[in-house]
Amino acid sequence: GRRAAAPVERVSGLQPAAAAKIFLAGGLCSSVAHTLLVPLDVVKTRLQTEPPGTYSGPLDCARSLAASEEGAAAFLQGAGATAFGYALAGACAFGLLEVFSRAINEAAGAGNSLFFSTPLLALASACATAFCAAVVCPFEAVRIGAVRNGASSLAAVQQIVADEGAAALYRGLGPILLKEVPFVVTKFVVFDRVAALLAAALPDAQGGALLSVGLPLAAGSVAGLFAALASQPADTLLTLTNE
Repeated sequence: GRRAAAPVERVSGLQPAAAAKIFLAGGLCSSVAHTLLVPLDVVKTRLQTEPPGTYSGPLDCARSLAASEEGAAAFLQGAGATAFGYALAGACAFGLLEVFSRAINEAAGAGNSLFFSTPLLALASACATAFCAAVVCPFEAVRIGAVRNGASSLAAVQQIVADEGAAALYRGLGPILLKEVPFVVTKFVVFDRVAALLAAALPDAQGGALLSVGLPLAAGSVAGLFAALASQPADTLLTLTNE
């Protein structure tokens, strides 16, 4: 019969202190990463929302923003909503992934969790992402509104609520689920598989600085690339929904 890749072991329960660290680390890392990419997000959102032909490409859009009345500050539109929203979303994505993963593996049994590790990881990722999408949805609406109108995050949320009501903040929930589920599932599954392949290919580096630092960076880069490609169509739909 089939043999598992590792001995069957039962995963211990998640202690509150360990869970808090995972939620905190996930929120902090996600917030920092997304906030650092806000300038690129501003350019992307402008390209998606402006009529075709307005810009010849990303560089032309960036030059136009830099030459605008806001100047360099235009590249930070929506930064507040992004930083706060993805702090909450990242905490949910990483923290709940660990919670759901342990619960699903416990329900499946130690043997099945080894034989079907990838499908079970994908299922746990999808469950965590559903919560993540619900949390980040209003913040994405605010970010898109801020970039589209050249306003601050606070001004954008006030305008959306005044014009359309608070329910409009969740108008993009469907598209954001279509965006975030493929993104997060692809990210976690590809990271897990690539990390395992690299660890197996570099057995002599086990426990060394190369494996502890280089391996997560390499696996994360590959996972991020595949995740971005998987979620890009729905990302465009999300932007158009919140116009």
